Amino acid sequence: MSENQEQPMENLDDLRAQRVQKLNKIVEAGGNAYGHRVDDITPSTVVKEIAPKLAEGEVKKVRVAGRMIARRIMGKSLFASLRDRNDSIQLYVQKNIVGDDEYAKFKELDLGDIVSAEGEIFVTRTGEPSIRTEKFELLSKCLRPLPEKWHGLTDMEQRYRQRYLDLICNMDVRKTFELRSKIISEIRKYLDSRGFMEVETPMMQPLAGGAAARPFVTHYNALNCTMYMRIATELYLKRLIVGGFERVYEIGRNFRNEGMDRKHNPEFTSIEVYQAYSDCRGMMELIEDMVCTVAEKLFGSLKFKRQDGVEVDLTRPWRVAPYKDLIKAKMGDDWFELPLATKREKAKALGLDITDDMDDKAVTHEIYDKTIEATLIQPTFVTRLPAYLVPLAKRCEDDHDLVDVYELEINGQEISPGYSELNDPIEQRSRFDQQLIGRADTDGEVDRIDEDFLNALDYGMPPTGGLGMGIDRLVMLLTGEPSIRDVILFPQMKLTKDVNPNEEIDKIFNKIIIKILIIRSNHYYASPKIRIIKMIIIYFILKYKSDYTKNALPKLEDQFDIITKLNNTLNFILTKKNNNENDISSESKEIIDNERENINKIFNEILNDSSDISSELRMALTNLRKYINSILYYNNNIPSFIKELNAKHLEEINNLLSNNTCNEKNGDISSFIKEFNAKHLEEINNLLSNNTCDNKNDVSSESISKPKDFALSTQGS
Repeated sequence: MSENQEQPMENLDDLRAQRVQKLNKIVEAGGNAYGHRVDDITPSTVVKEIAPKLAEGEVKKVRVAGRMIARRIMGKSLFASLRDRNDSIQLYVQKNIVGDDEYAKFKELDLGDIVSAEGEIFVTRTGEPSIRTEKFELLSKCLRPLPEKWHGLTDMEQRYRQRYLDLICNMDVRKTFELRSKIISEIRKYLDSRGFMEVETPMMQPLAGGAAARPFVTHYNALNCTMYMRIATELYLKRLIVGGFERVYEIGRNFRNEGMDRKHNPEFTSIEVYQAYSDCRGMMELIEDMVCTVAEKLFGSLKFKRQDGVEVDLTRPWRVAPYKDLIKAKMGDDWFELPLATKREKAKALGLDITDDMDDKAVTHEIYDKTIEATLIQPTFVTRLPAYLVPLAKRCEDDHDLVDVYELEINGQEISPGYSELNDPIEQRSRFDQQLIGRADTDGEVDRIDEDFLNALDYGMPPTGGLGMGIDRLVMLLTGEPSIRDVILFPQMKLTKDVNPNEEIDKIFNKIIIKILIIRSNHYYASPKIRIIKMIIIYFILKYKSDYTKNALPKLEDQFDIITKLNNTLNFILTKKNNNENDISSESKEIIDNERENINKIFNEILNDSSDISSELRMALTNLRKYINSILYYNNNIPSFIKELNAKHLEEINNLLSNNTCNEKNGDISSFIKEFNAKHLEEINNLLSNNTCDNKNDVSSESISKPKDFALSTQGS
């Protein structure tokens, strides 16, 4: 009998109750299900190294300990697998060696129990290093069943909320966090070997300074005053430079009371480094050498592949690109000479949310932030940024509108900023007066400046180079993990009691619809068919949402009817203006391919950035994306019924979409939804449901050409 996986049961509470009964029997028999210290444990990896080297007849006995993750019973003997911190090792337990009573006790153990075992190392006939068990001890009874072996713990939300269970089930997750620890250790070794001193500065501060971010607010009872969880370590570390510590760094937690997505967690780990008598270029040299040294030492390579196959190459030297040059390359050489109105129009044409109160600096940075940064996959130092963005850095000597800084972009996100630090106290005060940096921004404290920091600068700070780096993002880069939550042991999660399922569904589906409406196709202006295609997809999404809200999602096979009809509708639209109804032009094929690509981008963004989506809804959205991919697929068989969906209907829908706009910023789709009302839904639904295909031209579900990824999970459907 194999017990490599737990047998599924409807009620997990019943399973726990059964295990509690076993626990009670152990206690009643005078046993101890929660043992004590175990000495002289041999790691599984060492056992596996010893086993093949044993000479014939040589006996080597060891003690191992770990969690039982598999068991196979074969009458009077059994095999069990114990997993320790490194790997797993196989136990061979025979009744004639351990005795009848002990063998019966071992059979009563459950998967997940933690045990120790002693015995002789040997190699099975299949070449598996094993231990011929002579004695064993139960060290900790597992009262809850582990996720079954073959699928493991795959629910992302549960993995983040119950990281302990994630670590039990997924060895790859363990390896990621072991690498994280090693990365931090190597960073420390690198800096320590170069004369830097690690220090610790306050995490609760009377002012939230050093960055532009909203702080968490707390109260210090003993002093009866408001305090702020730090948003950066910068201002305190600079005080130490003033005091004479010429090379300092701090690795620690910062706290920013802002949003959560795949790149941001409110509580995160960063490192800040300051070196007296250095500057921005010195920091560029330092960060480049440090990252490459750590990568080569731990991974033996400077090339890393993302999950989508894109390679990030850290080979030196890294690219250096001035901020203005990147803007000009995107918007044209004359960008900085254009009037503000023209800049706003050009930015809007890129699909950016540009408001009338945004000046030319804000418009320009919105272009960089939303359209350029994500394209910088290979290491790039973006230098000479506008001074208003970085009030703690020195101005460039040749252009006082710019500051001598870098932003290191790798894999489309900022990994590290670095400055030639501003050490002029008079200019620093002036810059503080113009910025929120150095001020608290809650509880009426907005008029306060960190006077003590300015007082420290009055005593003189030497020319200094400083840098910061997000440890979490560096670990993401080097381990290939797609989300910051995959590299933080206990990421912040939405409280389960605050989750409103209906609000969550409305929010996510509205977000998808908004993005579909506003995304700009390459053919958007060339073909009105695009908006009609969007109509078909939105119709299906709203129908799917309605079914999902009612807990009445059709099964996979039942979805094919509506998918087939909508697919045929789409193909009829694409051939409508061609002479041959059964021929889709190359332009139409390009249109549908482009729309399918856009849809997949939207769903990828939603699923990656909205990490608080419940597992059930995430599964439903994954299936929805695959259904839509099946609709957005061209074929040349146009059934006769679809001809009733005539130009009048198409024009009506087209006008409906083209005459309404959608406000992405506040998520308002009411202007669209109000006109796209029940009457329209019912009209289209009746049109599709009341018509049947001629047998001659009928296109069955089996004849739909399905994309390669049409491998649906029916879980949750």
